[in-house]
Amino acid sequence: MHNCLYCLSANNSFSSVEHIYPESMGNKDAILERGVVCDKCNNGVLSELDNELINFMPIALARSLNSIPNKEGKYPAVKLANVHLKTKRPRYVIMDFMSKSRKDFIPQEKGFKFTAHGNKMDNDRTKILARSLCKIGLGMLHFTHGAVVSLNSRYDKIRRFIVGEENLSGSYLIRKSGIIEKIREVETFHWFFEKSTLFICTIYGIRIAFDLEMNINLRAYHNENDCIYYEFN
Repeated sequence: MHNCLYCLSANNSFSSVEHIYPESMGNKDAILERGVVCDKCNNGVLSELDNELINFMPIALARSLNSIPNKEGKYPAVKLANVHLKTKRPRYVIMDFMSKSRKDFIPQEKGFKFTAHGNKMDNDRTKILARSLCKIGLGMLHFTHGAVVSLNSRYDKIRRFIVGEENLSGSYLIRKSGIIEKIREVETFHWFFEKSTLFICTIYGIRIAFDLEMNINLRAYHNENDCIYYEFN
């Protein structure tokens, strides 16, 4: 008898594996085996959250620059305010700058240097991205520590938040600048505290900080010169 990592149900089928972060982002290794996540969550709400993460502008841009195809083998195209990017084949990206005076993506030896200008998302998009991040965080807890940690009742509130059964307020930070690296792995680091589980998640060089339990307001750690602060309710 299994309890789903995300909805805790033991009554659904468990026939598929779960990619902790989307396969379309190049994930081949961070995978939860059959029996951890039920098919209802895997094929429903978690799939929707994966799509939101894939289409989040910085992630979509990084996928294009890294020439990472989706599950069907198609390469992404990205349209921004001042630049259009289209991947034609591996390691071949067309960059069409609409404004010749502003080029925020500078080729580097190991990737592309970027600077984010922090266009704010609306509350709903900010919250959906938070749910996507928490989905990754909870999956990584199971991947690294097993069910003894990941099924602990301290994470029940965040489970309900991930699957859309509970509304929470919270915040996260995204670093403004860095190097979009030509790697396909998502790196995560986490620290356990009495009432929080702090995560640092790096996706293609884009660094995101969040409290998996959504108990800490990260505004106190916000440096406007270094990070963009996102808050939702």
